[in-house]
Amino acid sequence: MILEAVWFKDGKEVAWVDPVSDVSKDFNNIENIAVGNGDYFYSWEDFDIEGKPDDFVIRIKKEIK
Repeated sequence: MILEAVWFKDGKEVAWVDPVSDVSKDFNNIENIAVGNGDYFYSWEDFDIEGKPDDFVIRIKKEIK
């Protein structure tokens, strides 16, 4: 099972990180969430997103068979 972190803007996925190995502890503000993939911690600012995201989830990544 692989976890992925996904940032959303207006209901559309705008950035994602996988695999997720660690997550920052501050979920009170989406701007403070950082996700580690084992090598680096990413936040929404690391991606080319127009405007700030308005939602965030961690989910099980679909496996393509």
